[in-house]
Order: sequence, then C-alpha cells, then structure tokens
Amino acid sequence: MNRWALVAVAVCILTAGCGGDAQTAPSNQPLVFSAILSPANEVPPIGNAESGGRGAVQVQFDVTRGAGDAITAATASFYYQLSGFPARAAVHSMAPMSVTVLHLVSRFWVGGAERQFIERLRAHPPGFSPLVACLELSGGNLDEFLSLGLRRPEAFDLRGSLRKPNTLIQESVRAFYTGWYKELVTTMPTIKDGHVLPMEGPGLGTELLPSVFERSDLTVRRSEA
Repeated sequence: MNRWALVAVAVCILTAGCGGDAQTAPSNQPLVFSAILSPANEVPPIGNAESGGRGAVQVQFDVTRGAGDAITAATASFYYQLSGFPARAAVHSMAPMSVTVLHLVSRFWVGGAERQFIERLRAHPPGFSPLVACLELSGGNLDEFLSLGLRRPEAFDLRGSLRKPNTLIQESVRAFYTGWYKELVTTMPTIKDGHVLPMEGPGLGTELLPSVFERSDLTVRRSEA
C-alpha cells in the first residue's frame, strides 16, 4: 500500500510543479490533486500478486501564504482507495503516511555544507522518510551519517547505476575522464552518443597502471583480514 501511495505523491508533486502558474484560487484556498493508481504505470512492471491492484488518491494541501502570495507553510491530507490486493478489502483512509524524500550527495565530505546536511537529516520532520543516495560511499562524515540509524545509502557509481534500470542520468567529471584518470588506470569506460557503456573486464574492468607504483607521491596502505 505504501508503494502505491508513494507513486501517487510523486504524480501529485509533478502535477503541482507543472501547473503552479495556472492557479487562480484566492490566497489560503486548499490545493487539491488526484491520480489514478495502476500497475501499468509501474517500472519495472508488477508481476506478483499485486498486479491486479487498483486505486485512486486525492491529496489536499492546506496552505498559508505570505507576502507576494508565496506559500510559507502547508499541511497535507491524503485520501486513497485501494482494491484488488491480496487478502485486503477496499480501503478509504486519511491516515498519515510517510513520504520518502530523496537526498542526493556526491560523497560524505567534511565541510560546512556537509555538516548542514547531517544536521538536516538529524532534524528530519515527522511524516517524511529520508532516502540518501551518493556517487561514492566514502568521506569523513560517513561514520556520523551511519550513526543516525538511517537506511544505508544507495551508491550510484557506474556499476550501481547499471544495476538499476530506471537510472536516467549518470554524473561524471569530464576533466577526470579525459585527464587525471588516464594517468592512473589502463582502461576507461566508453562514453558514446551520450551513453556510458559497461566495462568488459573482470572486477572493476580496469587496473592501475604500473607507473602508478613508481610515483614519488604514492602512499600505500595495507590491511589484513
């Protein structure tokens, strides 16, 4: 049920973002959005017992506006109906639900912005569940993040993104791919027509260049299991 509710919230947020300029209602009037829930809208397709589920959702935002008609505060009420799910009758409810909020970071650096990020997660408001994703699971603040007891971050490096078929965009640093990385490894990922292709070799698909071990600035650390 939470899966369908999350889909509904995403649809409503997108609808609000596209149609916000067309609002003509007086200030502080509620904003109401609705969506039809269908397994045909899921990616990848639902193939288990929930494939026969159907539903509808209505989200009402009661807003408070300030100067310039800007929204300064809001509360949301969720109304939904579900049917066709295994061992569950049709439901009509306005019980509070947890809305998943995605936080995407490069890595867990140590700095002012990263400190604000940790504190923002620590004070996350009730009713919203933080989901953290990163490009690299490392950094000086990683241990403090893990101590918060939140879900382990999803890593969207190249291998991680290739395992997730719904990934649309992979961030990269062009200067690294055309310069610095070539000083370190034997093979680079192929980027063709705006798409990055998977590495073909074993493991990471690349190796450190022999010249790396001859560098004067090389630091070697070894750990034993």
